[in-house]
Amino acid sequence: LQLFTKCVFPFAVPTIAVTILYYKSIVTSMIERFQKKYTKDIINLCHRTGFYGEDLAEKKLFKDKKLFAMRFVLHYTRFQPQYCFVFKVDDRVVGYIVGTDNTSKQAADFSRTMHPKILRRMYLFTRWYSPGSFRLMKSFMRSEDEPVSIDPVIQMYPAHLHMNVLPGFQSRGIGQQLLHAFISATRANGIPGIHLGTSSANKKAVPFYEKNNFVLLKQFDDDMWNTGSGYTSLMYGLKL
Repeated sequence: LQLFTKCVFPFAVPTIAVTILYYKSIVTSMIERFQKKYTKDIINLCHRTGFYGEDLAEKKLFKDKKLFAMRFVLHYTRFQPQYCFVFKVDDRVVGYIVGTDNTSKQAADFSRTMHPKILRRMYLFTRWYSPGSFRLMKSFMRSEDEPVSIDPVIQMYPAHLHMNVLPGFQSRGIGQQLLHAFISATRANGIPGIHLGTSSANKKAVPFYEKNNFVLLKQFDDDMWNTGSGYTSLMYGLKL
């Protein structure tokens, strides 16, 4: 390929070569295990993809970025970093995957370790800084499901994940690599299955997971944002 470009476009070789190498780095060599220095990137990315894959800021929803991340991602990076990965392009984090190998234990640990911190931030900061964020978080906490330990689906698919990639970096194989990294990590520890939650509103996530052999396990009404949207929450699972 380099010989071809040199013969046909000798003036363009440096640019083309850089472009080719840059593309290869995107699809093969920029995935890393989570490190504490990426926490701020994770918080921002979680917020930029928080509304069914779209930017919460653009929707003028949930101004308190840190509180939102505390609810949805920071417990994993703090307590199970071995199952957390980031994808970087030019030292910029453009995607992440976080999760656990034991949903029942994670739910109990979350209630014990993260709920008090969330409540403290809600009442000492968010209530005044962003009343809308405060009300939404109260709604999120009220709508939490029954204890997951009694759900037979969770017993068959004990691991779960959350993954987000910035819109401008989707369809480049980044999500595929993040998912592969998580599957490899859970499979290496003998985990029998993985589940995840998404929504019919997320038009890109549903076909992505179905393409990767996840099967639909459950569906129920989705009104996470209290909009009366008519969307459906979807639980998908993958046997390992």
